[in-house]
Amino acid sequence: MTQSNGDSAQRGRAGLHQVRARMAARGERARQRVQSITRNDVKGCFIKNAFVIFTVAAVVIGIILGFAMRQCHLSYREIKFFSFPGELLMRMLQMLVLPLRFTKIITARCLICSFTFQVFQFDTSQCKITSEHVLYLRNASVTRRLCSGHLCELCK
Repeated sequence: MTQSNGDSAQRGRAGLHQVRARMAARGERARQRVQSITRNDVKGCFIKNAFVIFTVAAVVIGIILGFAMRQCHLSYREIKFFSFPGELLMRMLQMLVLPLRFTKIITARCLICSFTFQVFQFDTSQCKITSEHVLYLRNASVTRRLCSGHLCELCK
């Protein structure tokens, strides 16, 4: 039995009405949620995201200062004076990231070697982790933790 165009058009309109009703209900719930926001909710959101807000504000202020200072025609020495804190921060970040990279490379190499030994039963004499690797891993972790602890203290 075939359906006529009238039946499918009615179902289409009914579906459209259901979609509109759901959208209206969702809009009403959103409106109620927005109206129920208090000053403490907004304050809590700002406190939770303070680090991100201050970071974005610092970037914007840095860009504005950079364009403003360009008009002052500073000497090379004065430019280096202003760029020193940024260089210091970048070097500290590099000190934290580089040991992580080497640690991951060494760990991945050991995992691959143990996998090849288990699956293919190859000779793993070339894949042994040496005492230098262990010493490097330990020193990198200690240095990273010390540096991150100092960075956390600076942020407080």
